[in-house]
Amino acid sequence: MKTFLENLEMLSLAAGTSGDEAAVKNLIFNEIKDYPDCEAKNDNAGNLIVSKKGKKQPKNRLMFSAHMDEVGFIITHIDENGFLKFSNVGGIDSRVIVGKRVLVGENALPGLLGSKAIHLVKKEEFESPTKTDALFIDIGADSKEEAEKLVKKGDYIAFDSQYEEFGETKIKAKALDDRIGCAVMIDLIKTAEFYHDTWLCFTVQEEVGLRGAAVAGDVIKPDFAIIVEGTT
Repeated sequence: MKTFLENLEMLSLAAGTSGDEAAVKNLIFNEIKDYPDCEAKNDNAGNLIVSKKGKKQPKNRLMFSAHMDEVGFIITHIDENGFLKFSNVGGIDSRVIVGKRVLVGENALPGLLGSKAIHLVKKEEFESPTKTDALFIDIGADSKEEAEKLVKKGDYIAFDSQYEEFGETKIKAKALDDRIGCAVMIDLIKTAEFYHDTWLCFTVQEEVGLRGAAVAGDVIKPDFAIIVEGTT
């Protein structure tokens, strides 16, 4: 059985941009599938919903929810030089992404987020943050034709970041919002005994409008819901 931190590292390193959460969901399912007294199902939205019977089976229905997805990007265009243009998936601060490493598409192709060279930036452009539409991703291709052999429009892009523990109690990793919540719920599935009938929902597309949680809530109709979240 993996420890909490082992699960957190495993989940953090997985790519799961909103709308492309399958890799994260598979890791979670493989970690909890053999535990007794619980049943795991996919719903039509793509959520993974795990149910556990309450020990006293009272009338109340309890729901825990943590989202599997993370912010990222999606390819919108490939230019003549082989650079990828993209749109944000979720809320991303464009001021902090230049120079970040990314993984592109199903094959996790390495890329780098770039912008116009500093000596080409006009004076007035320094007065406001660089907008996403002025950025690009370099995957090492020399032409549009070469890039199109490797990736395509609509491919998802995730940040490429290592998991590191530092100091006495700190962690540096991507997607702690909300893989930390997912790791907590894995522990609950393995160790907790519930008085109430309980559903533990690993949801999709939180970063683009709470979509998966809305579907899960409508289906389960809980009397009480606890959101296990990783920021603020």
